[in-house]
Amino acid sequence: MVRLLKTLRLGAAFALLCLPLHASAEIECAQPEGANGQGISAKSARERLDYLSQVFTKEAKASQLYMTVYGTSYLALTVGQLSLVPVSQPVDQPTWFWGALNSFIGFAAVMFVPLSVVDAGPRFAARAQTVSDADTCKLVEEGEKLLKTSFDEETFQRGWLMHLGNGLIGVGLGLVLALGYHQYLSAVLNGVASIAIGELMLWTQPNQLIPGWKTYLTGQQQTVTFHVVPTAGPGLGFVMRF
Repeated sequence: MVRLLKTLRLGAAFALLCLPLHASAEIECAQPEGANGQGISAKSARERLDYLSQVFTKEAKASQLYMTVYGTSYLALTVGQLSLVPVSQPVDQPTWFWGALNSFIGFAAVMFVPLSVVDAGPRFAARAQTVSDADTCKLVEEGEKLLKTSFDEETFQRGWLMHLGNGLIGVGLGLVLALGYHQYLSAVLNGVASIAIGELMLWTQPNQLIPGWKTYLTGQQQTVTFHVVPTAGPGLGFVMRF
């Protein structure tokens, strides 16, 4: 009889210990504005936190790689062109100087204005592993705000305004060399190269939080897409996402 009572007590204690874990998985939180009840936002709090942590972690890693590849490349171009200014012919010095300035603008654009998810994403994922039941819905709401902010950032960086700005920088570089120094061939080559590299940078930047937000909100699945991404080789990789 005593042994039976001990067994029942141990079973009850084990059930009480497991109860909070089960309850945490079943917590329901309010859905964000625009949700249609078909997306990830309609699932339990634990499933929502897991999804948010996963997409943030992947995009943070992709963004870090992007910054490393392009930041290093632009910095190398800046230093390399500046080093050629004092040792080149006076007629060629403006080309190297303005080319270095243009490369530094690219470096600054990559390194000084990172996506919000680069820093906030890993922190969110870490907090999601240890969040208490009382703070679960609050953390879900924070994750949703970060996902929406990142969606807006990536949409803007793929938008026409960024492409227009890239084109204006390339044209401006060409006009400075052509009108200011009468370096017409250099003006054309540098202007075209600037625009081409800038477009490559724009089209290879991380953008998976755009479909990530749509999937979270409405369940809309990403269609099959093909794009080029920078690799640490250095080089470029061809990626299919579906």
